[in-house]
Amino acid sequence: MSAPRVELLELGRDPWRAVFSFRVSPELEPLLWDERLLVLACSEGVRSEPEVLAAAFVNALAPLGWIYGAEILSPVPVPRGALASLREVGAFLQRHYGWPAHDPFSHLETCEDLDLPRHHGALMFSAGIDSSMALLELGGRGSDRPLDWLIHVSNFENLDSQTTEAQQRAALETTRGVAEARGLGWMHLWTNIAGVFKHNRFDDRFPESCSFWLGLEHVHHIATALCAVRPLLARTYLAGGFSELLTRVGSCAGSAAYVDRYSYPAPLELIHEHERRQWKVEQILDRDPELLESLRVCYSSGDGTCGECRKCQATALMIVAAGGDLARTSFPPRIVPALIDTITEIRPLPVEGHRFYNQALEGRVLSGDRQQRFDQLLERLAAMQPQSGGST
Repeated sequence: MSAPRVELLELGRDPWRAVFSFRVSPELEPLLWDERLLVLACSEGVRSEPEVLAAAFVNALAPLGWIYGAEILSPVPVPRGALASLREVGAFLQRHYGWPAHDPFSHLETCEDLDLPRHHGALMFSAGIDSSMALLELGGRGSDRPLDWLIHVSNFENLDSQTTEAQQRAALETTRGVAEARGLGWMHLWTNIAGVFKHNRFDDRFPESCSFWLGLEHVHHIATALCAVRPLLARTYLAGGFSELLTRVGSCAGSAAYVDRYSYPAPLELIHEHERRQWKVEQILDRDPELLESLRVCYSSGDGTCGECRKCQATALMIVAAGGDLARTSFPPRIVPALIDTITEIRPLPVEGHRFYNQALEGRVLSGDRQQRFDQLLERLAAMQPQSGGST
């Protein structure tokens, strides 16, 4: 029985985006949405070399090969360095998740890598705690890692259809504002990858409680988008913050051992793989608290912060536990009474199952046993309660 196939049919581009039409074998159809167009766009333009853009396509669809044994085909030759990187990534994933060994690229025609000078360093920047701390690390005095660009990827966790134009614009303006304040360039990457793969259809190939997104796609999406950008980057940095995924759900995607396998078109490097989030919050408060005024951590509302989701609430508690004032952050005032309700609910419960909240209890302004630390958090929050008639 022949292997399923993923075939690039046509590659088109304008100065700002690359568009790939493709087809897949019938057995792969249930894994994808109906449109057979992959789009990669960059505010600084996309590469003009067809071979480099073909590498971006092969990179994007490689999960169908690694996980389901598909053959990836392209009428355009692909640089050898791109396939060497993808083979490293695939072998690592197959070992980690127990997928059968398979090389999806054996039928591709190859070409030599382009020997071009690369000088610039870039940070994938979301304005969250992890990327803000990475910015402090890379942009600080004495750093031996050059940083020239901040890069924002939109349509990454939330589809465009799930967010308003104002929310999309606010995310871009945050990255641009932080970059300009520090004399850095900024780039906006946009892809439709979230609208190509049906992410939940892959989840049975990952450990229980893991997923296609947690186990692979959140890093692979970034690596794919970077294949097409016009500026020649020497290295791109990702902010660590996912190391607990390995112990909690068996994912490898937050480990440097996995991220370092991506070497095309330039190496990825993970910053602060093992540092805890509470420590990062305290470093930001000490070194550049203004970053908290444009904080973006919410994964559910489409806004930068909300008052309800677990990630926003836990992050806000970490700021309070570090001695910070929520009035000097981007969190809405309504989060304060919501946090009081949350602490009242979880304080009598067992420690297990409250991972983020437990980190807040390690904050530097708290002391005593667990219940005493909850009491101190409540006292601090009570002093931050919004006045009657305040904005929400």
